[in-house]
Amino acid sequence: MRRGEAVIERVRMGEILVREAPAQLAIYGLGSCVAVFIHDPARKIAGLAHILLPAPIPRGAGAAEGPTGKYAGTAIPAILEAIRGLGGRPESCVAKVAGGAHMFAATPSTDRETLGERNIRAALEALARHGIEIAGMDIGGSYGRTVVADAGSGAVTVTSLKRDAKKI
Repeated sequence: MRRGEAVIERVRMGEILVREAPAQLAIYGLGSCVAVFIHDPARKIAGLAHILLPAPIPRGAGAAEGPTGKYAGTAIPAILEAIRGLGGRPESCVAKVAGGAHMFAATPSTDRETLGERNIRAALEALARHGIEIAGMDIGGSYGRTVVADAGSGAVTVTSLKRDAKKI
């Protein structure tokens, strides 16, 4: 690796990572989970969340909810706070969203959302609550994805075995 060259860091299920340019962040094998990439273009700081579920399952007082990135409602504010901590401005951020596929063999019911659809809805609602503009999306479908996001340029490349690569 040459000086200044980006290292691709993997974001695992339920995790968030926030980095400055020239970092690249990736999620491999994204299915019904949702990737939310939040980027401050002026400061070249970005975060990526691998959101697993739409919301915590109520288990009573004091129950552990899991990693910060597991739910949209905790992942998005955590990314914004980390961006602020690195000198970024959350009010200048934009987001890109990918994933939320229907990955199971059974035909989805017309009267019930799939897990992927619920994850997408939760992510979009959380972004709206925080006033984050959505600059691009590649969501839904019935195929897995790999997402690679660049903290410097804000480019997000989505690849899949079933589709051509797409930049969002």
